[in-house]
Amino acid sequence: MRSVVRYEESTEPPRDVMTYGSPELGDRSDLELIAPPGSPEGFQSIGRSALSHPVLVGLVLAIGLVAGVVAGYEHPVTYNATAKLFVGRTSGLAEDEVPGLAASVQGLAADYARLITATNVVSDTEANLGTSSLPGTLTASPIPQSSIINVQASASSQAVAISLANAAASALTKVVAQVTNDGQAQVQPILENYKRAETTVEQETATANLLQTELNNYVTKVGNQSPTPAQQAFEQSLDSQIAEAQTLANTAGMQATAYMNQYQAALPPLSAQEEMVQPVGQATYTGSNRASYAEAAGLGGAVAGLVVGLAGAAFIDSRKSRRRAPAYAAN
Repeated sequence: MRSVVRYEESTEPPRDVMTYGSPELGDRSDLELIAPPGSPEGFQSIGRSALSHPVLVGLVLAIGLVAGVVAGYEHPVTYNATAKLFVGRTSGLAEDEVPGLAASVQGLAADYARLITATNVVSDTEANLGTSSLPGTLTASPIPQSSIINVQASASSQAVAISLANAAASALTKVVAQVTNDGQAQVQPILENYKRAETTVEQETATANLLQTELNNYVTKVGNQSPTPAQQAFEQSLDSQIAEAQTLANTAGMQATAYMNQYQAALPPLSAQEEMVQPVGQATYTGSNRASYAEAAGLGGAVAGLVVGLAGAAFIDSRKSRRRAPAYAAN
């Protein structure tokens, strides 16, 4: 009886079959090497290598991160302190009580902040500290929309940073006062001329008023009678003196106005209100850059660790590829 063999179509994916031929063993086509259904071993791409060796990549990345953070903490630290200066102390007047004063104060704060690096400010700061050179760095900036100046100092220790900020704030206050005094000294003659003109206006106006009163009383005394030549001469003399006094008062008034315009043009609006710069308390410690160094170094170490880990994974897979490439001999 003849047996019947049925062949059914397989639903499994075809297998990669390789046959080995060997001069010693002969043709052994029954020895088969079946490739696994997954990806072939060996280097395919950086991503595949990373997925094949996640422990290696993660371990090297963690080592790089820790090493970076440690290196950041070991970096020399800079400590910071800030002193505040108030611009615009005006003889008890608030900024909103003087038209345009608030805007003028803010402009002066920006101008004065730029003086922090001036030679006289630096030298006065060194003198306040009793040193021949600054033990750190100084910057200053106005707080936007305010009359406050922040004087920032950076040094190698917290105590030195606070001392440097206080010394710089004191030096800047002194220099601003000197600049203001020098400006006022230059315009002082103009101010004196203005005061003299105002005094003349007051005196001549008072004289004219007295003469006018005397003339009015004299005319009332004469009444409706016809004035004698002597009386007419006296009235004309009074009229002449009144006119002269009024002329002198008007002339002095115009001069006073001109002098005041010159004075206001020569000084900032705030200077006329006795503007000053005063420290607001003592400097305060504002932190260090240790955390930022550690953060930056940690990020750099993590990136370096990731690169090394990926390179190591790719190297391992590349070696596997070379090992799995034997020279297969044909029959």
